[in-house]
Amino acid sequence: MRTSQGTTEYPNLEARGPRQKLINMVIHESEHQGIRFWDEAVDAEMYGCIVYNNGTHENLDHGTYVHNVAGTKLIMDNVFFNNLAYGIHVYVSPGEGAQKNIHVIGNVAFNNGTISTRYAAKGNILIGGEQPGEGHQAIDNMTYFSGTAGVNMRLGFVSENKDVIATGNTIWGGATAFQIGKWSSAQVKNNTIGGSADMVNLNDTPDGYVWSGNKYYRAASASAWRTVAGTALPLDSWKQTTGLGSSDAVVAATPSATKVFVRANKYEHGRAMIVVYNWGKDGNATADLSGVLRSGQRYEVRNVQDFFGAPVVSGTYSGGTISVPMTGVNPPARIGRSTPTPPRTGPDFDTFIVIPVGD
Repeated sequence: MRTSQGTTEYPNLEARGPRQKLINMVIHESEHQGIRFWDEAVDAEMYGCIVYNNGTHENLDHGTYVHNVAGTKLIMDNVFFNNLAYGIHVYVSPGEGAQKNIHVIGNVAFNNGTISTRYAAKGNILIGGEQPGEGHQAIDNMTYFSGTAGVNMRLGFVSENKDVIATGNTIWGGATAFQIGKWSSAQVKNNTIGGSADMVNLNDTPDGYVWSGNKYYRAASASAWRTVAGTALPLDSWKQTTGLGSSDAVVAATPSATKVFVRANKYEHGRAMIVVYNWGKDGNATADLSGVLRSGQRYEVRNVQDFFGAPVVSGTYSGGTISVPMTGVNPPARIGRSTPTPPRTGPDFDTFIVIPVGD
């Protein structure tokens, strides 16, 4: 399903029904939020959606604005980019109730905030607010900022929270790649964090934090890890000061090999998301679709930034890997309003959708 609108006072989609499932939708050009995913949508799911170019109200309009006070909300395998404020905004204002069990898993979020006239970039993922949170998860997400503005992933805001899990994420770029604070308990494990500015901003004393196995692409001598006092330190000094991350390591100042993620769509056989961090500066990236397509199945591959244009690759699958071009495309035009032009992500980063054709 595709939705877009240029001049209304509502979001493109507002979900309030229990156990609703929003699946494989394309949502863009809303005057407000792309998707409002509210408390009443208990045990609901947003899956496989592409959400971009939403918002006209500075610092208020996001790809998705999420509340949850009962049950579990799943936000999984979606793509959020070039929305006015945040991509995924899990946030609550005073008096709106403690937020619980919002699981943000396997999403792509890039360059959110770059169409703003007031801020160069705000944030790709925020989980936190002005009421307590608990049971939240940020797992296996893939984020990217083209430049050195914005906070890429932020867990915690001003309220004291109970617990959060942040594991397996790839967080690349921004003024701050990863910011965390205000949690009684946090598991921060096996994340890949990189860029050319701050790696970590720690906003509190981490007595209840389990922090291990994270990999950084940044010079180990760079003062790129911040303590609760705001002091920027090299990684080894930061470990000694905070008592965190004894097994964390700087892998290299810059990556040398391209990283490709393939996530098969659980609701449509033959559909998948391909995410490429083109650290190797390759002209084409290789993606293994053996867990996605069957031999002899026809398919096409579309760049999410030109989803309704011509496919970048099409053919009949014969097994193994396929090749996708990393030349990039221009970001989609903003319809019905004038905004700054967001950065072109290719050839450094791109996201594609594999779509089955016919039977």
